[in-house]
Amino acid sequence: MPYGEYAECPNCGKVAHGKAEIIANFGFRNMGIFNKIIPQSWCRDCRSKGQKKDDD
Repeated sequence: MPYGEYAECPNCGKVAHGKAEIIANFGFRNMGIFNKIIPQSWCRDCRSKGQKKDDD
């Protein structure tokens, strides 16, 4: 997933465009040593529920 003004949850497929939507639906994380802030990969809903894809 390229970083910037777009984020897509690999678990549920939720998409956010623009910084405001990313903040509301995904949040950002600080990559510290790389001095970079990137969107969380999983959306807030999936992270809070601890959901996992069904691989069956």
